Amino acid sequence: MLSKTILSLLIGATSFVQASPVPEVLNEKRTCGTQLFPNQIVQLSKANPNTAYPNTWLTDKSVNISQDADANGNPSNQFWELISFPPLPAGSYGCSLTLTFPSDYAPSITGVSPALDVYTVSTPLPSGPTFNNISPKINSGIFGSVTPTSGQSVVINSQACNGGSGQGLTVVFRYADWVRGQGSVSWTEYVNALDGAGARGVYLNYNC
Repeated sequence: MLSKTILSLLIGATSFVQASPVPEVLNEKRTCGTQLFPNQIVQLSKANPNTAYPNTWLTDKSVNISQDADANGNPSNQFWELISFPPLPAGSYGCSLTLTFPSDYAPSITGVSPALDVYTVSTPLPSGPTFNNISPKINSGIFGSVTPTSGQSVVINSQACNGGSGQGLTVVFRYADWVRGQGSVSWTEYVNALDGAGARGVYLNYNC
């Protein structure tokens, strides 16, 4: 009888552990954080509007934005950068698009000052982003402006997180319309995957 009682207690304890909500809580913590890095970084070429360039987030995580200039200084051969983020969990709030460079890292800059404008892009995105299939999805109005430089940490703009929608924020970085002359700016995105330290480049800050 005693052995049967002990067996019943053990079975009951096992059932309680299996029904415990602890795993769900841990899963929530794994999906909720304060920094979110892109999952897609793709160049868009105005001179080659149907060319689909590779997603550099999967390789060297490089960002390259540039333009040439004609004899009158007008922009030509522009390369924009499409930067897309994964969807946020439901309940996320306080989303802000941030650009950060530590004091010991300088983005590579040539030519004119890299005054960049940032535009949001309607989602979902096509499977192979190009200048031609992304341009119609760029929302009117400048989302923010920024001039990359060493030692900066700046919030470009904030907006509703749209958490739980299954669609992440997507933006395009490009030289501002008023910028004349040849110029380029490039950097490499980075974050320590183990502890989230050393963030560099473009990322989202959010709360949940």
